Amino acid sequence: MDMATPKGLDSEPDTFKSATLARLAKALGCSQDRFSEEAPAATAKDTSQLIQMWLAIKAPEGREAVFAFVREVLRSEAQKRYGGVGM
Repeated sequence: MDMATPKGLDSEPDTFKSATLARLAKALGCSQDRFSEEAPAATAKDTSQLIQMWLAIKAPEGREAVFAFVREVLRSEAQKRYGGVGM
């Protein structure tokens, strides 16, 4: 089980983390709140595989296609869950 790093021991200031999270949310077209939702328990292997695949994509067009797909998945899930609120 992952535990949060205690305040004062993390290496990056909160403002840096907040700005990074905001940029990522904007790129994906979703709310920052999406990143604090509970994830399914068995995701470590999936996460690792996703990162490896992302790093294998070299062309900017390929990465933009991934972002476009993820934005669409997030929009679809938000409509199902929240009726489109937060997207």
